[in-house]
Amino acid sequence: MDLIACNERGSRLFYRGLSAAARAEYALSGRHKWGHILQKNARLRDLRRHDTCFVVGNGPSLNQTDLSLLEGRDVITVNAMVNTPLFAQLRPRVHLVQDRAVLAELAPLLARLARRPGSPAFLLHRSGLHAVGLAPNAFYLYGTLSPCSAGSIRADLTRPATGFINVLPQAALCAMYMGYRTVALVGNDFSFFARQKQTHFYEETGRARTVPLYRDLQGCAIACQQYRWLYAWAGQQGVRLVNATPASLLDELPRLPLESLV
Repeated sequence: MDLIACNERGSRLFYRGLSAAARAEYALSGRHKWGHILQKNARLRDLRRHDTCFVVGNGPSLNQTDLSLLEGRDVITVNAMVNTPLFAQLRPRVHLVQDRAVLAELAPLLARLARRPGSPAFLLHRSGLHAVGLAPNAFYLYGTLSPCSAGSIRADLTRPATGFINVLPQAALCAMYMGYRTVALVGNDFSFFARQKQTHFYEETGRARTVPLYRDLQGCAIACQQYRWLYAWAGQQGVRLVNATPASLLDELPRLPLESLV
């Protein structure tokens, strides 16, 4: 067994242990607080209008993408896009905020929007409950189960679900829970580790790198592994999961041009 395979086997055992601990914690204390809150997530399935969902990330490639192609389509947006003009243009069905730093920064905005009639569903990391509360359009993700294989994926959002290191596979899992048969990732450049500055489509100059490349690459290795398992699981469910981001460095998913999906 080579070192990479050995490391992967060890990580699977570690994540399996984390998931076992998370299940025990939910059974002992989490169910009492979260059980009824998570049942509301079943309403997310009522938001699906089409068979294809476009999960739109915040990668810099969005500035060169013809997003008018998504007009009238079912879209899920993520994290800080809610604080940009593009959010209103895309009119997402669901907006997912998994990044706890973004959630803490934008909690007042999210709390206000989640109470506004006609707003999309806001699916938030569970840490946002105190700041955003049980607003009509606020939903919460209890993603505490660590993936360790394709067979370990849990997509039922009314219970503890699989939690991913990156927001886009998390949003893809949400789309699959909602019943979409094709899930396409847009703005998923997966190139932050190859840049001197970390950029999103809404940043003109980007931010100076504060995380060592070594740590970035470790995180990317975990993300690639999780994407591989999610892709395998999606295939088992009869769902087509594709990357529709031009020049994306993520090769764990089949690449298709966005134009071919609309």
